[in-house]
Amino acid sequence: VTSGVPSTYDQVQALIGWLEENTSYTLDIPPLPRGADAVEQYLFEDKQGFCEQIATALVVMMRSLGLPSLHVTGV
Repeated sequence: VTSGVPSTYDQVQALIGWLEENTSYTLDIPPLPRGADAVEQYLFEDKQGFCEQIATALVVMMRSLGLPSLHVTGV
């Protein structure tokens, strides 16, 4: 997804673009199967999720590239 992408900003945009093209937003997702990894299930199986799955997957993808990232939730 980020091969040959020159800057950190462009790498993040490439990851976001990949998520937009390959997954979809929904609040109606199936329950996570027992023992399944939530990010793997979202990215490779269901390809559907809501804010929590999308943000968590993006952080994991960014960290896999060595890009500093943090996912924060709360009120």
